[in-house]
Amino acid sequence: RAGGEPMLGRVARTLLNFCADFRFNDYTYRGGTYTGTVYKNIPNNATPTAAAKLKAEDDSLVRVNNFDRTKLSNAGSPKITRIGALLNGGYPIGKKAELFWTAAVNSRPSRANAGYTYPKNANRINPLLFPNGFLSITRHKPIDISGIAGVKGETANGWRWELTSAYGNSTDKYYQDNTNNATQFYTLGKDAPTSFDLGTLTYGQLTNNLQFSKSLSSEPGRSSNISMGAEWRFEHYRILPGEESGYTNYDSLARKQVAYGGWSPDNAVNNSRNVGSAYIDFETEIARRFLVDMAARYENYSDFGGNLAGKIAARYKLSDALSIRGSVNNGFRAPSVPQRYYSTTNRGLSNIRGVISASISALFRNDSPVAQAFGIPNLDAERSVNVSGGITASLGKTIRMTVDAYWIQIKNRIVNSGGFDTTNRAVKEILRPFPEVTSASFYVNAINKKNKGVDIVLNGNWKIKKANLLATLAGNFTQTRLFGDIKAAGKLAPDSINTNILFNREARGRLEHGQPDSKIVFSLNYKTNKFGVLVRNTRFGETGTRFKDPDFNPDENFSPKILTDLSFSYTPKSWLTITAGANNILDVYPDPIQDIRNTSEGVNIY
Repeated sequence: RAGGEPMLGRVARTLLNFCADFRFNDYTYRGGTYTGTVYKNIPNNATPTAAAKLKAEDDSLVRVNNFDRTKLSNAGSPKITRIGALLNGGYPIGKKAELFWTAAVNSRPSRANAGYTYPKNANRINPLLFPNGFLSITRHKPIDISGIAGVKGETANGWRWELTSAYGNSTDKYYQDNTNNATQFYTLGKDAPTSFDLGTLTYGQLTNNLQFSKSLSSEPGRSSNISMGAEWRFEHYRILPGEESGYTNYDSLARKQVAYGGWSPDNAVNNSRNVGSAYIDFETEIARRFLVDMAARYENYSDFGGNLAGKIAARYKLSDALSIRGSVNNGFRAPSVPQRYYSTTNRGLSNIRGVISASISALFRNDSPVAQAFGIPNLDAERSVNVSGGITASLGKTIRMTVDAYWIQIKNRIVNSGGFDTTNRAVKEILRPFPEVTSASFYVNAINKKNKGVDIVLNGNWKIKKANLLATLAGNFTQTRLFGDIKAAGKLAPDSINTNILFNREARGRLEHGQPDSKIVFSLNYKTNKFGVLVRNTRFGETGTRFKDPDFNPDENFSPKILTDLSFSYTPKSWLTITAGANNILDVYPDPIQDIRNTSEGVNIY
């Protein structure tokens, strides 16, 4: 045994358990046929006659060069290979304590299409390498490792205790293949590299916990418990720059640009913080029908400050078959270390009144000089209030029902802003001390949101001769909405232009309509001693997209869909189960996009 409650009052056994996992997912192809121009740019002010002529010339070049308009993007999920292993163990120390440990490692290399760069975008292409453009590939090489070790036991007067130390580290290396740094065209020509090491992101966390708990009730069948504990956590975050040719502009005359820039020394960070916390939880049952649970937790961050959160929950049994329950609590989420220190820089070209020059478009750190120039405050915590209530009921001997409603309010939610660029006069004035910067974005506490919804679950279990039939009907219905003002940067007027950049209509649409408004699952699981059949139907509710400018990109809604999964299992031995099945056996697809203007000129059809 590892984790969970210690084996007390009986002889514990030494345990060693090993698990391994392998999973491969190939690309999914959901792309369409590109309908735009490939070699020619059509000016916005072109007359219909001139536009038609340029399009005809472009189509002719497409035919001559055998350019395939259907291979520009898979528009689906990437290729991923997952390999993992886990070792679990436990060792008894006498009759009142045991050691336990867990070690795990996971590797998830992936390849994803990063979009096609067309030859008409001449300043982003080395024509000696890619005369017909290129489909860039982003490679990730993440490795996650973790280890947990601890000891737990029980004192002579009934206190259960546990001392645990856990460490986890995630390292993600990024590469770009089948691409170019176009600014190397004038120095290296056809010998310029086509693959780049973009950089490495690393996050590590060491957590140490000490916990105590005890039952305070001496009356059989009556619950009364207390638990308390303390935690110290150390977090470490690093950005390691990639190779120089992945981010450097080698073209002093600004004729070409870096197509896909990696992390440069300007983005490098090596930051850490300490977090200390303590909690206490008290639960007691009054008159065997009324259960009350109260908890409080205090946390203090070395880079942020402290916070106290609390919760009170209660359950009242109206009868053996019916109970009501509810809770209220406040929540707190400090800005993560990456949100405080992450940055990335794109080096391109700007054209101001016909003058072409090098430019920088960047996501700047929250504490950077550029963020301070905009009046972006230091990141604050997200704070929430959560109220819920529900019932549990037994409907006869075979059916059990739970219904829970919830209301959650989150203030000061952290979002990644849109890009403030120099087409805005106020932004141009702010960026005057930073002449190369033409667009800036930040992590900022910008919005408040509310969630409300209800969860309903019905479970049934019937004996059918020597078999069991388990049925589940579960539904979630939820709504997410913003409330209050969207906060603008301190040095910008809180008008519609600036707030729409900070969190625009498209971002709001993703938050409020981008996820299904309901999910209903109905499953039947028929089991005998050795055989089992599972049928599951899942209905995902309506979703929608909202665009920044609906006059050019009309909003769309997508209808609910039902997916059916089927699996068979066989258990020849108590220690062996073999399962085979398939998801979405009826091959249900989402609604295709209706308006061609929303498809990136035909590439994205879903």
